[in-house]
Amino acid sequence: MSDSVKTDLLFKKFIGVPDSLPGGSYISEANGSSRPRIIPSLQIYQQSIPQYAPGSVYDTSNSTIVNNVVTVSDLSQVAFTFTNGNGTKFISKTYPYIAKYVNLILQEVQPNISYRYVDPTVNDNLTSNAVPSNYDIKNGTYAITVYDKNGNFINPSTYPWVFDPDSGYLTFIDSTKLPTGIVPPKITFWRYEGTFGAGGGGTEKYVFTSRPVQDIAYDNENFAFETPSPQLNQTVTTTSVIVTGLILASTTTMTGDASLNTRLFVGGDASLNTRLFVGGDASFGGKMFSAGDASLNGNLSLGNDLSVKGRSVMTGDASFNGKLAVGADASFGGIVQVAGKTIFMSDASLNAKLVVGSDVSFNTKLSVGGDASFGGMLQVLGKTVNFGDASFNAKLAVGADASFGGIVQVAGKTIFMSDASLNAKLVVGSDVSFNTKL
Repeated sequence: MSDSVKTDLLFKKFIGVPDSLPGGSYISEANGSSRPRIIPSLQIYQQSIPQYAPGSVYDTSNSTIVNNVVTVSDLSQVAFTFTNGNGTKFISKTYPYIAKYVNLILQEVQPNISYRYVDPTVNDNLTSNAVPSNYDIKNGTYAITVYDKNGNFINPSTYPWVFDPDSGYLTFIDSTKLPTGIVPPKITFWRYEGTFGAGGGGTEKYVFTSRPVQDIAYDNENFAFETPSPQLNQTVTTTSVIVTGLILASTTTMTGDASLNTRLFVGGDASLNTRLFVGGDASFGGKMFSAGDASLNGNLSLGNDLSVKGRSVMTGDASFNGKLAVGADASFGGIVQVAGKTIFMSDASLNAKLVVGSDVSFNTKLSVGGDASFGGMLQVLGKTVNFGDASFNAKLAVGADASFGGIVQVAGKTIFMSDASLNAKLVVGSDVSFNTKL
């Protein structure tokens, strides 16, 4: 097979058309697709790869910032026995299926030309399933670096090389081979060590990093908000969401339940267009404004003042275990029952009847601007002082002494059913008539 035929076959395979006419134009090729088929269990990463390499200064999933200095603590070194000698392996705490291999010594395939970690038919070739270096092409956090056996950086412009992240082979492609004195080379790279397959089913676990939500990367198992890029405009359906620190730059709409096992802090306004159900205590450190109806089916406990600028309508019982202070008018459309004392510190104005079913005690004056009607007895334990006229349309019965400091005028008859004793003079301005003996 000539080189031109081989090149034509590779070109047609690359663009996805059959090669039914070797050497012929791809436009004239037969119908069909020759694109490589994907085997999910071998080729699909089931877990997401973060846009920034874990542990880089751009990754804030496990980092602290003090005085504008970023301290990254996402990577942890793990014990590992290397087949070819020395090397170091790190695992991400946030993404434990992402590993970083540092100065991994490679094994020769073709002398001074091609290298791998180990024969894949014998053992797991650790250089396979590597994260491509251009996955974060802007910041280069997944950069792949090659060194000689002494740890010196191999400049690709001096010794051009290519690294296949799928097969895990490092090949020096220039006619100038690596000098024998600097082989075997070492490599530093990132590797995916998670599960493979299309996935599906089960409860999804989403991890949100604490950065503005503007871009999104997710798969069947993990969910991560990453670099600020296009505005987020996606709908996520899941059965369980775990939020470790989430800053929302726009509106978040939840069509189902949202369960918060710890505190919810709102720095600005919070608008609830429908009901808010609180299964436990609700504590308000500041004011609570309700533009519409507020329905409380259980107890409402207030540790401080309650200010109501509009009407307060209670269709059921209202119990006040402490004081009720009303700064303005209070209107009661029904009965007001007071189980204990009612103390008026100022005037009490009753525009209609006051009906008292039991005793009423007045410790000071009772001023009545109009008529006062008593259907039963009026008992006065102390003095009764009348500064104006006192009119009795019926009998006045006095069980003990009655003292009058001034004139007593009787327009009608005065009948003494018993003795009448006068300790002083009796002055009669007109006739006196005695119907019986004097």
